[in-house]
Amino acid sequence: MPPPLFQRKPKQVAGATLPRMLAATDSLVAALRDALPAARVITDPLRRLAYGTDASFYRLVPQVVLVVDSEPEVLVALAVRFGSTRLIDNMRIQIP
Repeated sequence: MPPPLFQRKPKQVAGATLPRMLAATDSLVAALRDALPAARVITDPLRRLAYGTDASFYRLVPQVVLVVDSEPEVLVALAVRFGSTRLIDNMRIQIP
């Protein structure tokens, strides 16, 4: 009987690890959760992996994913990221 075409080497262990979020992004995530609904700030590894892939071979896993519903929310996210609270105060943005 011929050997199988694909055979795992005896010492090889199957498994994969998902990329972890960098510790430096913790403060950004906290600020985003303060400014926008926390349910739309995605940090779990599996969902970040899903957002980082498409039909190509290229893959870059984001550190955090933010799901926004409107242009004002995009402006709030950018203001949080770049530390400009004046932008938020001037616009008087109402986020549900």
